[in-house]
Amino acid sequence: MSHFRRRVGFCGYYGTVICRHWMLFLPTLIVVPLAVGGLLGRGLGVQYLFRDQRSPFDAAFADVSLWWIPLRLFGSAYLETQGYAVCLFGLLWTTSLLLEEKFDRINRTYLPGDLRMRHYLPGAAVMGLVPLGAALTQLGRQVYYDAATPALMLIFPVIGYFSGLGLFYVTSHLAFAIARWFRWPRVWVVLGITCIVIIFAAFLPVILPAKLLFVVLAALVVVYTSLKLATPTVRVLTVFGVMATVVVLNAPRTEKYSFPGLEEYYDKPLDMRPTLKSYWNNNRSVTTQLATNRRAESTCGSSDDVLGSGLIDPIVNLQRWHHRVAPPQAPAPKTATPSRLPTKPKFVIVATSGGAYRASAWTARILESLLEGDRPGGDLPGLRHNIRLLTGASGGMVGSAYFAVADASEEGRVEITKQISADIGSAWERGFDWRRPFSVIRNPMAGDWDSLSPIARQMVLYDIPGFFLPLARTTDRGRELERHWKSLDRTFAALRDDEARGIRPSLVVTPTMADTGLPLLISNLDLDSVYRDKKEAVELFKLLPGAQSKLRVQTAVRMSATFPFISPSVRLPTNPPYRVIDAGYYDNFGIDVAVAYLSEPGIKAWLKRCTSGAMVVQVRAWPQGAGDSEPPHPKDLGLMAKWINTFAFATTPIEGVANARATTNFFRNRRELCQLQNLYRDPQSGQRQPVGSECQDDKDFLQTVEFEPSKLDDNATFTWDLQARELREIDALVKSDNIVLARRALAKFWRADLK
Repeated sequence: MSHFRRRVGFCGYYGTVICRHWMLFLPTLIVVPLAVGGLLGRGLGVQYLFRDQRSPFDAAFADVSLWWIPLRLFGSAYLETQGYAVCLFGLLWTTSLLLEEKFDRINRTYLPGDLRMRHYLPGAAVMGLVPLGAALTQLGRQVYYDAATPALMLIFPVIGYFSGLGLFYVTSHLAFAIARWFRWPRVWVVLGITCIVIIFAAFLPVILPAKLLFVVLAALVVVYTSLKLATPTVRVLTVFGVMATVVVLNAPRTEKYSFPGLEEYYDKPLDMRPTLKSYWNNNRSVTTQLATNRRAESTCGSSDDVLGSGLIDPIVNLQRWHHRVAPPQAPAPKTATPSRLPTKPKFVIVATSGGAYRASAWTARILESLLEGDRPGGDLPGLRHNIRLLTGASGGMVGSAYFAVADASEEGRVEITKQISADIGSAWERGFDWRRPFSVIRNPMAGDWDSLSPIARQMVLYDIPGFFLPLARTTDRGRELERHWKSLDRTFAALRDDEARGIRPSLVVTPTMADTGLPLLISNLDLDSVYRDKKEAVELFKLLPGAQSKLRVQTAVRMSATFPFISPSVRLPTNPPYRVIDAGYYDNFGIDVAVAYLSEPGIKAWLKRCTSGAMVVQVRAWPQGAGDSEPPHPKDLGLMAKWINTFAFATTPIEGVANARATTNFFRNRRELCQLQNLYRDPQSGQRQPVGSECQDDKDFLQTVEFEPSKLDDNATFTWDLQARELREIDALVKSDNIVLARRALAKFWRADLK
C-alpha cells in the first residue's frame, strides 16, 4: 500500500508541476494533439501541415543517388512532426523541473535533490505519446493520406517519436555536462542550447510549416522560462521595454512593407486629403455623360486603330471588340437557311469567388471546361473572345488573371491549371548550394500546389524578427507569394494594347481599403462612368498617375488575396497611409463590379443594340445554397464542436461577424442581380419580376448562371497549399450533375437571339 501511495503521490506532484506552469502546458498538450489529429483548424488546412502528400518511399527513391535517400526519408512530415513534438514536450518538462529546482520547490519525497536525466526523459516520452496517438489514429483511418500503402506509413511517426527521444537525450546530456564542467546554472545552459537548436532547425533548407510551428512554440518556452527566472520588477521593465522599443523603432516608418513597382511613390507619398476631395467632387458633367451616350448610340463596331494611352474608355473598348468578333457583313438573301446561332455576339462577364488555392483551381477548371465548347463543333463557339470582363475576389482572381494574361492570339484550350502548377514548381530552388546555406529545398513529399511552406518560412525567419527592426522590408510574405505566379509578372500597361483592341478581356481587381472599407479599383478600364458616385470606390491608376506601367498583375492579385496574417497588410504610398486588405471583406463574389458595369446607361444601351444577350457567369468555389428552398440553418455540432461551444460567449461575436458578412454578400448580390435583370427587361413586356424571387427567365436579355459545387468534403481547405486529393475532388465536381445543368443553361443562352 505504501508503494501505491507513493505512486499516487508521485503522479499528483507531477500534476501540480503542470498546473503551476499551465501557461506552458495548456497550448501544447491540447492544441498540438488536436491539430495533429485533424480536429483543429480543419477548414484552414491545419491538419495537412503534419502530413505528406506523396509517399516518402516514392519520393526518396525518385531520381536521386543512394546516399541522398536517408535524408529524404527524414524529410517526411510524419516523421519530423513527431520528432519535434517529443523534443518540444521534453523541453517543457525539463524547464518546468529546473524552475522547480531553481526556486527550491522540489518535493524530496518523490524526487531527489540532484535531478538527473532519468527524471526528465520519462516526462518527454509520456507526453510525446499524445501527438503520436493522434497521428497513428488519422493514418489508420486513411483520412488524409493519398498513397497506396497507408499501413506502411505507420512506421514513420514511430521512427519520428524515437528519433525525437534520442535527440532530446543527447542535447539534454550535453547541456548538463556543460553546466557541470563550467559550474553554470543548468536552466540557463538548457535555454542557451535550446536557442542554438532553434536557430539550426529554423534555417535548415528543407521547408516544413510544421517544423516552423514547433520552432515558434519552442521560442515561446524560452521566453516564458527567462521571464520566470527574472524578478517581478525585471519582468515588467522587460515587457514595457520591448513594447516601447517596437513603437519607437517602427513608428517613423509607416512604409516598412511596400508594393513592388510602386517604390518611387513611397519616397514622396501622395497627400490623400486634397486628392480625395478633388477626386470625389469631380463628378462627371452632364456634357461628358451625353458624349458617352452618343458614342454608345453611334455605331456598334469601330475600326479605329489609334489606341492612345492611359485608361480605356469602356464604350470604345466594346466597339473595337465588336468590330473584331462581328465584322460587317452583307445581308443574307431571304431564301438562305437561317443560322442556328444569332448574328450578334454574346457578351460575357465572369465573376469568381474567393477561397485561396481551392478557388483558384475551381475557377481554372470551370473556365477550362467551358472553353472546350469553343473548339470546332463545340456548343459555345467564340466563348473565349466573348468573355470581356473578369472580376472577383481573393484566390479566384488568381485563376481569372491567368486566363486574362494568356496568349491572346492562341486558339483552342487554355491550360490554366497546368500553368499555375508549373509556376509554383519553378518558384522553388532546385537542389542545395553549399555556398548559400540558407537556400530553400523543396520537400519531395510536398504537393504541386504548395505556396504555404515558403510563406511560413518567410514569416518565422524574417517577418517576425523584422517587426523589431526599423528597416524597410525588401522581401515579405506577400512578395514571396507573388513569386509563385510567374506568368502574372506583367504590368497592366503591357496588357493594355491588346485589351484596347478587344483581343484580351479586361481585368478588374478590387482589394479593400481597410481604413475606409471602400474597394480599390485596379484596371486598365476607365471606370469613371461605371461608378458615377465616386465615393463608392477609388481607382488606383487615377490616384497614382504612371502606376499603370509599373504595377504588375501578380501584385494586384496579391492585394486582392491578402488573407489576415498569411499575407501582410501593406500600405499605399499615401499620406495618411491607406492599408490594403482582401477583396472579400467588401465583396467575396465579384458581383458588385459586374452590376455596376452593366448598370451604366451607355453600356446598357450599347449591349441592348449591338449584342444578342449578356451573361454573368458566377464561379463560386464553396456551396452557397443558391438552389435551396430553405433558409440557412446551423450545422449539426460534433462532439469536439460541442466542447468548443462551451466558450460560445467569446466566439459568438466573431462567428456572427463572419457569417453575417458572407450571408450579406450572397443575398445582396442576388438582389442586385435581380434588380439589374428587371432594368434590362422591356417595361412594356410585363416580364418584370418581384425582387427576391427566382426572377430569371429563359427569354431575358441579361441572364446569370452559377457554377458552384453541390457539396464539399469535410476536409476541404482554405489555404495556399492545395492537396492532391482536393484537386481530384475538383475534377470530379466539375463533371457533377449541377455543373452539367449550368453548362446546358449557358449553351441554351448561347443559341438564343435575345432582345
